[in-house]
Amino acid sequence: MDWSRDGRYLIEEARPTGKTLSDIWVSPLFGDRKPFPFLQTEFTEGGARLSPDGRWLAYYSTEAGRAEIYVRSFPAQEGKWQVSTDGGLNPVWRRDGKELFFFSANQTPVRNVMVVEVKSSATFQAGPPKSLFEVRIPFNPTPTFDLRPDGRFVIPTVVEHRGAGPMTVVINWTQGLIR
Repeated sequence: MDWSRDGRYLIEEARPTGKTLSDIWVSPLFGDRKPFPFLQTEFTEGGARLSPDGRWLAYYSTEAGRAEIYVRSFPAQEGKWQVSTDGGLNPVWRRDGKELFFFSANQTPVRNVMVVEVKSSATFQAGPPKSLFEVRIPFNPTPTFDLRPDGRFVIPTVVEHRGAGPMTVVINWTQGLIR
């Protein structure tokens, strides 16, 4: 799902094992390189993304009865903050770490791209979620998107199919050619 900018960690999503649903694992790329569970619960966790400074891991979890966005300190789990208030999926950090974007969790193909302002020093602080714009996305239980380096969004969208315009059929069109 993601990797740390310093190249030390890969963030992975582990599929259901019977006792748990989707979980978040970390694979260190140093030392013994032994993967370990970051979040392994009876709920679904996914969409994990590390903040640009590598101190915070944003993800969605269904622990509240629906998908919500949370942030935890990384790699040590010394705190947990709920960022979304009305559901959320697939968080994405702004390149400077000052904003966190995510999709609203409504079940229609039209979702809102939400944003929260983020402040982090010794602890994590997030402002209230705000809707930026609506987007029609392809059917996918966990849609994804990203930001370009210039801050513009890259989002797979569904283009509405509009009916074709009138069609004109010309019969014996070769008769109209000049010889």
